[in-house]
Amino acid sequence: MKESDRHILAVSAALEVLTAFDRDVPLRLKDLHERTGQNRSKLLRLLGTLENHGFVQFNPGEGTYELGGVLHRLGALMNDRLSRVDA
Repeated sequence: MKESDRHILAVSAALEVLTAFDRDVPLRLKDLHERTGQNRSKLLRLLGTLENHGFVQFNPGEGTYELGGVLHRLGALMNDRLSRVDA
């Protein structure tokens, strides 16, 4: 079996949550459920973990989630890398 054929289900589920964000629009738990098909309790655990590590932010006043600062930092690193390749 190739390494690329091995998966950790919890990591795959968390990545599915992150890729559910397709625009810079905050999402409610209901939206994430509709986009991922994951149940509420699993989503809350995944979102709590992602929030703890800075991948998402929760806005309690609105009851919404949005992408966090860690993803901005990683995107900037990737942008820098791609800029060096193009140069």
